[in-house]
Amino acid sequence: MKNNSVIFAAGVAVGLFVYWSAGQFSGGQSDSSGNAQKNNEPLYWVAPMDPDYRRDGPGKSPMGMDLVPVYEEDSQEDAAGTVRVAPELEHSFGVRTAEVTTGMLNPVIRSAGYVEYNDDFVVHMHPRTEGWIEKLHVRSEGDPVEKGAPLYDIYSPTLVNAQEEYLLALRRGNQQLASASRLRLQALQVPDDIIRQIENTRRVSQTLTMRAPQSGIVDQLNVRQGMYVVPGTEIMTLAQASQVWIITDVFSDDLSFIGGGESVEVTSQASPGNVWTGVVDYIYPALDTATRTAQVRIRLTSPTDMLRPGMYASVVIKPSASETLLIPRDAVIRVAEGTRVVLKTGAGKYRSVPVETGRSDADSVEIHRGLEAGDEVVISAHFMIDSESAKKADLSRFEHEMGMSEHKVPSTTETSSAMADGVINRLDKEARVANISRGPIEKWKRPAATMDFSLSDELDLSGLNEGDSIHFVFEVSNGEFTVTEVYTVSSDDMSKEMDSSHAAEPHKGADHD
Repeated sequence: MKNNSVIFAAGVAVGLFVYWSAGQFSGGQSDSSGNAQKNNEPLYWVAPMDPDYRRDGPGKSPMGMDLVPVYEEDSQEDAAGTVRVAPELEHSFGVRTAEVTTGMLNPVIRSAGYVEYNDDFVVHMHPRTEGWIEKLHVRSEGDPVEKGAPLYDIYSPTLVNAQEEYLLALRRGNQQLASASRLRLQALQVPDDIIRQIENTRRVSQTLTMRAPQSGIVDQLNVRQGMYVVPGTEIMTLAQASQVWIITDVFSDDLSFIGGGESVEVTSQASPGNVWTGVVDYIYPALDTATRTAQVRIRLTSPTDMLRPGMYASVVIKPSASETLLIPRDAVIRVAEGTRVVLKTGAGKYRSVPVETGRSDADSVEIHRGLEAGDEVVISAHFMIDSESAKKADLSRFEHEMGMSEHKVPSTTETSSAMADGVINRLDKEARVANISRGPIEKWKRPAATMDFSLSDELDLSGLNEGDSIHFVFEVSNGEFTVTEVYTVSSDDMSKEMDSSHAAEPHKGADHD
């Protein structure tokens, strides 16, 4: 009994929607019928499950359901594609609307990143001449050093010769030669205190001590005591542990919110409870082709020793936004042809309109074109209304185009038939619906198209299959396209039969060769 109730309720819902799709739901008054307009009386009453069951007054349908009133639609006043829904049925369908407002998006970009040294505070130590490391004052990577602390002593014949030239110039009193020799020593990275020591003692130092240019830690140590080095040798790298970058990946859809300088919050599970602030410092120009993300570099605004290179970090970027038109995300309908919404144009009147959307956050979408502030858009049950609106708009254009030619397509209230060639793309035998890519209809001057057709109850579908090439006859009535006859042909003979207009045998359950 419970299952029967569920089936009955589902049938009622489907019947109401089919009835609505047939163009019978109406909540307006008639301008063409004087009595109906003056008294706001329905033209007739129909059964919810059977639009063909009509009565002049209220009553019960054969299934025991209350008849529904039908009013005259004013097609002269409404734009093409306008759908009318009776007020008493809006609640049943759960139609809800929201106003188009002016405001700012509140986007929050969340991502994961990793910590690395800030390259602005990394120093690479290279010798300016060949020589031998006589003594190494740091022993391993990770050793802390202070600015001015000795790093290594180097013996280099080139440095010894440069000192001797400088002393010779000083003894001879040749100021020009002495100045040139001093500049050479500075170019070879001889510290100023060593040069002053040479001037005071008038003695050459066999080894020179190289000192740390900044405080930090030894990030890389590539030599050992006694090694021979040349100018291309990287002896060590000094980095400041308190100065780090956060490198994170941002999806391409979110890049439009980021331009540089946005505020960032950084947290790490390695240091729970701590939150660091930073700013977007740089957006790398290339995207990763596999993940469709771009790397974003974040610079912390205050040094910290708690974030270590290699750590993972959670990143929250808070972009700034400007005022724009906004609608709820639920109102947007995305289809192959573009993006549209269902606009409420009056009491019980709805119409699908194309819109140009922009960025979005968790709740709202920017609207660049198609709507104005104060408009009402549907946010619930809009897919059904959109489907009906698109169908009515297409039929309206269909009639208009045919009205401009000598061959006029039948209106939605007339019944007419035509024949076409086509291929069955999808076939639902239980629902008796087929999606057919048909050829042009010369009778109505219509180009080729792909669309759904209802299949008449009299047709035998046992021999029809998806992919079959067919000739078929269909009728247009009340906006419905119904196939009444089917002729199947082989795909190889399709072009020949189209040219020769060869008549195939009607389909009676077996394919025609």
